[in-house]
Amino acid sequence: MAGPHLKRVDAHEMRHRKHTIQQLHKIRNHDGFHQSGKAPKRQAVSNRFPTKPGKMTKQGEGLWNWVKRGWNWVKGKTKGSRDKIKAHAKKVGKRVLEKGKARAGQVVDNFAKAAEDKITKIVDSVANHVDDKIAKGAAKVQAKIDQHS
Repeated sequence: MAGPHLKRVDAHEMRHRKHTIQQLHKIRNHDGFHQSGKAPKRQAVSNRFPTKPGKMTKQGEGLWNWVKRGWNWVKGKTKGSRDKIKAHAKKVGKRVLEKGKARAGQVVDNFAKAAEDKITKIVDSVANHVDDKIAKGAAKVQAKIDQHS
Protein backbone atom coordinates (compact mmCIF):
# COMPACT_ATOMS: atom_id res chain seq x y z
CA MET A 1 0.00 0.00 0.00
CA ALA A 2 2.77 2.46 0.86
CA GLY A 3 5.22 1.21 -1.78
CA PRO A 4 4.11 3.42 -4.69
CA HIS A 5 4.04 6.46 -2.43
CA LEU A 6 7.56 5.82 -1.19
CA LYS A 7 8.73 5.47 -4.80
CA ARG A 8 7.11 8.82 -5.56
CA VAL A 9 8.91 10.48 -2.64
CA ASP A 10 12.20 8.95 -3.83
CA ALA A 11 11.61 10.22 -7.38
CA HIS A 12 10.95 13.74 -6.07
CA GLU A 13 14.09 13.60 -3.95
CA MET A 14 16.22 12.49 -6.91
CA ARG A 15 14.84 15.31 -9.06
CA HIS A 16 15.59 17.86 -6.33
CA ARG A 17 19.07 16.36 -5.82
CA LYS A 18 19.86 16.78 -9.52
CA HIS A 19 18.62 20.38 -9.48
CA THR A 20 20.67 21.20 -6.37
CA ILE A 21 23.80 19.73 -7.96
CA GLN A 22 23.23 21.91 -11.03
CA GLN A 23 22.95 25.01 -8.83
CA LEU A 24 26.20 24.14 -7.00
CA HIS A 25 28.01 23.68 -10.31
CA LYS A 26 26.72 27.06 -11.51
CA ILE A 27 28.15 28.69 -8.39
CA ARG A 28 31.39 26.72 -8.66
CA ASN A 29 32.01 27.65 -12.30
CA HIS A 30 31.10 31.33 -12.13
CA ASP A 31 34.00 33.79 -12.19
CA GLY A 32 32.24 36.28 -9.93
CA PHE A 33 32.38 33.98 -6.91
CA HIS A 34 36.16 33.42 -6.96
CA GLN A 35 38.83 35.71 -5.60
CA SER A 36 40.63 37.82 -8.16
CA GLY A 37 43.36 35.88 -9.91
CA LYS A 38 41.80 32.54 -8.97
CA ALA A 39 39.86 31.34 -11.99
CA PRO A 40 37.44 28.46 -11.46
CA LYS A 41 38.46 25.06 -12.77
CA ARG A 42 36.15 23.93 -15.55
CA GLN A 43 35.12 20.48 -14.44
CA ALA A 44 32.49 18.18 -15.84
CA VAL A 45 29.07 18.21 -14.21
CA SER A 46 28.70 14.85 -12.50
CA ASN A 47 25.86 13.29 -10.54
CA ARG A 48 27.74 13.83 -7.30
CA PHE A 49 27.77 16.88 -5.12
CA PRO A 50 30.85 18.92 -6.04
CA THR A 51 33.36 19.83 -3.39
CA LYS A 52 33.43 23.43 -2.32
CA PRO A 53 36.28 25.18 -4.13
CA GLY A 54 38.84 27.12 -2.17
CA LYS A 55 39.53 30.82 -2.65
CA MET A 56 35.89 31.84 -3.09
CA THR A 57 34.56 35.27 -2.26
CA LYS A 58 32.51 35.76 0.86
CA GLN A 59 29.34 36.04 -1.22
CA GLY A 60 30.20 32.86 -3.15
CA GLU A 61 30.86 30.90 0.04
CA GLY A 62 27.68 32.20 1.60
CA LEU A 63 25.60 31.21 -1.42
CA TRP A 64 27.29 27.78 -1.56
CA ASN A 65 26.53 27.16 2.13
CA TRP A 66 22.95 28.37 1.68
CA VAL A 67 22.33 25.91 -1.18
CA LYS A 68 23.90 23.04 0.80
CA ARG A 69 21.77 23.87 3.85
CA GLY A 70 18.74 23.91 1.58
CA TRP A 71 19.63 20.42 0.33
CA ASN A 72 19.97 19.15 3.91
CA TRP A 73 16.55 20.63 4.64
CA VAL A 74 15.12 18.78 1.60
CA LYS A 75 16.71 15.52 2.73
CA GLY A 76 15.26 15.95 6.21
CA LYS A 77 11.79 16.65 4.84
CA THR A 78 11.80 13.63 2.54
CA LYS A 79 13.14 11.34 5.27
CA GLY A 80 10.46 12.64 7.61
CA SER A 81 7.74 12.05 5.04
CA ARG A 82 8.99 8.49 4.45
CA ASP A 83 8.83 7.85 8.19
CA LYS A 84 5.32 9.33 8.37
CA ILE A 85 4.14 7.18 5.47
CA LYS A 86 5.57 4.01 6.99
CA ALA A 87 4.22 4.76 10.45
CA HIS A 88 0.78 5.60 9.11
CA ALA A 89 0.66 2.48 6.93
CA LYS A 90 1.72 0.34 9.89
CA LYS A 91 -0.85 1.93 12.21
CA VAL A 92 -3.64 1.58 9.69
CA GLY A 93 -2.53 -1.98 8.92
CA LYS A 94 -2.93 -2.95 12.58
CA ARG A 95 -6.34 -1.32 12.75
CA VAL A 96 -7.39 -3.03 9.52
CA LEU A 97 -6.29 -6.39 10.86
CA GLU A 98 -8.27 -6.00 14.08
CA LYS A 99 -11.36 -4.64 12.36
CA GLY A 100 -11.05 -7.24 9.62
CA LYS A 101 -11.22 -10.01 12.17
CA ALA A 102 -14.56 -8.69 13.36
CA ARG A 103 -16.09 -7.93 9.98
CA ALA A 104 -14.18 -8.41 6.79
CA GLY A 105 -14.87 -6.99 3.35
CA GLN A 106 -16.23 -3.47 3.23
CA VAL A 107 -14.39 -2.16 6.29
CA VAL A 108 -11.02 -3.25 4.94
CA ASP A 109 -11.67 -1.45 1.66
CA ASN A 110 -12.72 1.73 3.48
CA PHE A 111 -9.63 1.75 5.71
CA ALA A 112 -7.32 1.05 2.78
CA LYS A 113 -8.89 3.90 0.79
CA ALA A 114 -8.61 6.30 3.75
CA ALA A 115 -4.96 5.34 4.30
CA GLU A 116 -4.19 5.78 0.61
CA ASP A 117 -5.78 9.25 0.63
CA LYS A 118 -3.85 10.28 3.74
CA ILE A 119 -0.53 9.07 2.31
CA THR A 120 -1.23 10.82 -1.01
CA LYS A 121 -1.97 14.02 0.90
CA ILE A 122 1.34 13.73 2.83
CA VAL A 123 3.34 13.13 -0.36
CA ASP A 124 1.65 16.00 -2.23
CA SER A 125 2.18 18.38 0.68
CA VAL A 126 5.88 17.61 1.08
CA ALA A 127 6.51 17.53 -2.68
CA ASN A 128 4.87 20.95 -3.20
CA HIS A 129 6.72 22.45 -0.25
CA VAL A 130 10.07 21.15 -1.48
CA ASP A 131 9.31 22.19 -5.09
CA ASP A 132 8.72 25.75 -3.90
CA LYS A 133 11.93 25.74 -1.85
CA ILE A 134 14.00 24.45 -4.79
CA ALA A 135 12.46 27.01 -7.18
CA LYS A 136 13.21 29.87 -4.80
CA GLY A 137 16.78 28.60 -4.42
CA ALA A 138 17.29 28.43 -8.17
CA ALA A 139 15.91 31.95 -8.56
CA LYS A 140 18.26 33.27 -5.88
CA VAL A 141 21.30 31.59 -7.43
CA GLN A 142 20.39 32.92 -10.88
CA ALA A 143 19.85 36.42 -9.48
CA LYS A 144 23.29 36.38 -7.86
CA ILE A 145 24.88 35.12 -11.07
CA ASP A 146 23.07 37.77 -13.13
CA GLN A 147 24.30 40.38 -10.68
CA HIS A 148 27.90 39.47 -11.55
CA SER A 149 27.41 39.16 -15.31
